Amino acid sequence: NECVINLLDGKIAINLVSDIPEDATLHNGQTMEYIINLKNISAEGDLANTVVTMALPEGIKFNNGIIKDKWSDEEETSEGITYNQESNTVQINVGTLSITKFIKL
Repeated sequence: NECVINLLDGKIAINLVSDIPEDATLHNGQTMEYIINLKNISAEGDLANTVVTMALPEGIKFNNGIIKDKWSDEEETSEGITYNQESNTVQINVGTLSITKFIKL
């Protein structure tokens, strides 16, 4: 799948992982997860106003999502995650990207 990330300045590394193999066929009612790992690899410091937009494949609907600073963190939020049903896209506003953010959809 494809993600779009808007950055005014800086560098970012992204890793997108699904719990379903790419060649698998999903059946009605079956769920899947996307994990998006964002890492600031910029030498300029924190990246402000970091937004990820992800178009979901045809037939896939968004259920919920969370954002964490570290995967092991207990603290998580769903604030900043919006779903556009008409375009079937999820927009994730992670705010300031200091080092890493983990997004689970």
